[in-house]
Amino acid sequence: MDGKIYSLFVFDGYGQMHELQLEDIDIATIFNLEDLLDVESRNDFGTKEFTLKGTKHNNMVIGHMFDLSKNYETGNEDFYGYSPDYLHAYTPNKFLDAILFENNVQILKGSFVVKNVSKNGNDIIYGCMLVGKVVSFFKDIQDRYLHELDSLKQDVSFSNENIINSWTANNFNTKYINTAQPNILKDSKMENYTHYGSPAVGSTLTSTSTESTKAYKVTIDNAIGTVYGLQAGVSNRNVSITNGEVLTISYKMRGNIPTMNYGYIMRTSGGTNSASLVQSLPNLSTTEWKTYTRTFNAPFTSSVAYVMLSYRNVEGGGNRWFEIKDIKLERGGFATPFSYNPEEFKYTPYIIPQLDYGEDDRVDYDGNMEGERIIINYWDKEYDFKNFRPAIYLKAYIDAIFKGFVIDNDTGFASQFSDGQMLNKYGYDCELFNSKNFNKIFIPYNEESFKRTSNGTWCTITMSDVDGAGIFNGAEAMAFKPQNFTFSSDFFRNGKYAKFVPKKGFLEFRQTDVPYIRPIDNTIKSTLRMKMQLRLNSDTIGKVTVGLIDAKNGGDITIDSFVCSYTHNKTDNIEEVHTIDVMVPKPFEINGEYVMAIIKEGGNPALVFNASNISLEWGYDSSTDLPINKYDTIDLFRYIPKEVKITEFLQSIMTMFNLIMVQNPDIENMYTIKTYNEFYKDIISMDLTNVVDWSEKVDYSKYKMDTNINLPKSYLYTFEEDSDMMNERYKYLYNTTYGSYRYINRKTDVNEKEIKLLFSPTLNLNHSQNSKSLPCLFKADNWLEGKKKPMKTNLRLLFNNGVVTSPEYEWHFRTHPTRLMTKYNYCSMFSIGSNNLVDDSLVFSEPRDFKPDSYIEYGLDYNLSLFAKYHENQIIHITDPNLMVLEINAYLNENDISELNFQKPIYLENKDGNSLWKLLELNYKNSLTPARIKLQKITI
Repeated sequence: MDGKIYSLFVFDGYGQMHELQLEDIDIATIFNLEDLLDVESRNDFGTKEFTLKGTKHNNMVIGHMFDLSKNYETGNEDFYGYSPDYLHAYTPNKFLDAILFENNVQILKGSFVVKNVSKNGNDIIYGCMLVGKVVSFFKDIQDRYLHELDSLKQDVSFSNENIINSWTANNFNTKYINTAQPNILKDSKMENYTHYGSPAVGSTLTSTSTESTKAYKVTIDNAIGTVYGLQAGVSNRNVSITNGEVLTISYKMRGNIPTMNYGYIMRTSGGTNSASLVQSLPNLSTTEWKTYTRTFNAPFTSSVAYVMLSYRNVEGGGNRWFEIKDIKLERGGFATPFSYNPEEFKYTPYIIPQLDYGEDDRVDYDGNMEGERIIINYWDKEYDFKNFRPAIYLKAYIDAIFKGFVIDNDTGFASQFSDGQMLNKYGYDCELFNSKNFNKIFIPYNEESFKRTSNGTWCTITMSDVDGAGIFNGAEAMAFKPQNFTFSSDFFRNGKYAKFVPKKGFLEFRQTDVPYIRPIDNTIKSTLRMKMQLRLNSDTIGKVTVGLIDAKNGGDITIDSFVCSYTHNKTDNIEEVHTIDVMVPKPFEINGEYVMAIIKEGGNPALVFNASNISLEWGYDSSTDLPINKYDTIDLFRYIPKEVKITEFLQSIMTMFNLIMVQNPDIENMYTIKTYNEFYKDIISMDLTNVVDWSEKVDYSKYKMDTNINLPKSYLYTFEEDSDMMNERYKYLYNTTYGSYRYINRKTDVNEKEIKLLFSPTLNLNHSQNSKSLPCLFKADNWLEGKKKPMKTNLRLLFNNGVVTSPEYEWHFRTHPTRLMTKYNYCSMFSIGSNNLVDDSLVFSEPRDFKPDSYIEYGLDYNLSLFAKYHENQIIHITDPNLMVLEINAYLNENDISELNFQKPIYLENKDGNSLWKLLELNYKNSLTPARIKLQKITI
């Protein structure tokens, strides 16, 4: 690389590094703070498009992509005799790991891709692009949707016990729980590690407890050749690994040994062990904990593997010792922060919360049925089981997103599994995401109804044989009166009409005790297949229609009342037998009361028949969406909100909590996510020990200075509006969105800026008839009157506050009481702490006087609002009248760029004075050309 400004290296699929020849290339790069904030248009640090000449060397490295005759499927060598190490199979749009150096200093680590290739005579030009690793992450998810997160597949039981247990399944402290990059070691808290080697004078193993794991201190005997260390306890030597898979071990350590020269992957049986964990320990301290990592390929396949870390005293003496904690073994090629094995500290990604979706099967009903009329108060304290629907925690969504995707080349579908293994492509480190209150946040199910898909027949109803006869002056109609019904599943009930008029206005003929069937759930659409054997007596002449009618609105048997029927015109005086098999192929709403009936038109006045082998097959040869029943088991993945782009989802989360995401410079595919206050803590606190002094690098002879006079006159932090009863009530009363906040900037008169989330607010309600405070996700015609109406909602965010006591009330299912309760699951946009007071919120400001939730009737501490916690410092800073934005040239070098950190204040001093600045943008080409930088004056 000597004598060149830039050098670009790419890595092939074999781990080999190849240098590309850069000739007169412009690698000017813009580093921009906005790129850290905008997820949807992310243009990561160092993103650069450029052209590359097709020199002999570059053609060889890229595998002569320009050659149309090249066959990518054959041979170990290409047409030109180059081995596969020279990217023989490289194709356009394939990303390769790359490193860009300036004067031998790494300034960018990311991905290289050839977008196109053109040839004009002997001139070959490759259109290329360099992108940072964060761009690779966002490219991976840019066209993906939440409902493609198939790593969230999990069976969930809708039993009473599982519902109630889900309210308290997690302790909500996931600082050391990482389901995205799990620790696969057993006994991950290191409670039962034991010594390795022969105990002797001077060789000891002692332990102390720390916040995360036990820390084990090993002292090694001074005798030459002494080996001593620690290993997993006997009962925890059962880690499963596969020969060749990529593994990474990490641990925190202090001591005075020069190397970990006796580190092994062990197995209790099946063959020899492997010294895969031997590594050097640079900068090991006797006081400070240092983190060490090693990536290696599993040396064998075993289900009884474990870790042993020891030191062999090669030279003797030295009073050698080391102390170690936070050991983590994970799959993949990079280390992530320490976490426990999630199988030992199970984090349940879902909850079945107690929300009010407006479902209530109870009915005001008498109709044609006998019995006393029931008047239902739909606003009372009782709770319909159908309101229970699955919800997924926000942390679980984020963990799933960072697993990444692969695309099936045949189907084009995205998945988070490859060859049956769950992906683990990216990692993150975020204090907020691991906090207790954040882990209480979940996203409720948002569809109008909660159903499962049944393929084929979902219920078959059979009934006993029927004999019938009637003579009605040439117009005959009658209902079947089977004595018995059999149902293959619990979706229908049968009853009887005490009096039934088959044909209104005709001789006042009435039947008594006519059986009917009706659905228990009135929201099903289904096909229907009807089968029977019908025998018509020889005396019967005329057009006969037989089948199923809807008798709910009067029971008049006419041709138009049949929902499924068979018709035959009988003209002869002979007995006929018909084997009937008819279908209603188009799904129809099943919400009536159905009676088997027969009608004869014309002919003689006789109607004598026999019907046998009668069956109704609901859902035949089709798919039907059915309501979830108690004790059903569902796949959680199926109930993820549909058509929500992951980039838009993440953007709203980043905006809500004012987050900034940057690549970890030390760990590939690892990202650091911080709130604005965390990211700029040195700037906010004016910490002068962490400033970067560019005073001698800046050209003060020419610059541009702007004020903030053109800032908006106000900033509106708000949510997407929704049309449920509570949100509409709040909007009607106050003409604003619940939980929104408007910050007024009185120093300007420019238009307002709106900061809107894709989430909608959710209001709880309790009142004199129902003391339970439940989130309301339904419509209603009138305030606290009439029947509630389920609806499809926008995405919502709620805290799970666990269980609270309540006056006695009942769960009911399909109108029947099923469980007497004296507690409920309290969920809200407000987090309730251990002192039973609000300790966090998901609103930008305190709601107005309308507080139908008794938990917040005394108001919200301003400091717990989203605005105060995450946005106020930023707004105060940018609207400060002393704020200035400076554009100026600076002579920076490759070391400045490699250490570039937007979090640290920039110190500038000249003869006119000094001040601290925040870096906004930097346009850098190379150390020989002045960089253009944009700085914002720090006024906090």
